[in-house]
Amino acid sequence: MARYNYFGFGDHFSEFHRKHDGISGIDLDFVETCPRCKEPLAFFETAFDKGQTFKATTTTEWIARKCAKPSFLVFYKPGEKMDEIEVFRVQILTPEKSEQYFMRPEEFINMLRGLQSKHKQFCKG
Repeated sequence: MARYNYFGFGDHFSEFHRKHDGISGIDLDFVETCPRCKEPLAFFETAFDKGQTFKATTTTEWIARKCAKPSFLVFYKPGEKMDEIEVFRVQILTPEKSEQYFMRPEEFINMLRGLQSKHKQFCKG
């Protein structure tokens, strides 16, 4: 977690956490889970796409490797409505890093559905 909030005031915990030196933490932006057994299926770091090519993902990758799950960096361009995304720019982080590539919203949802489908055969829920 960055030492300072870049977009103004965060929530109370976020601000409290940041004021203590020597304490470090991150938030996982998104964890796709099985709706039945709740097992994590993939870990995601997300960011509003402003043309940047980097976001720190070290801890997310570490967690994904320990859980033997894939992880992704996802930059997104929002649509006009709050629940709309115009385009995703995705990079697979684990198990092997990929180049960044673009996905339409329906492709991104299909990727999530694929994670669900792959897990279904092993689900214990």
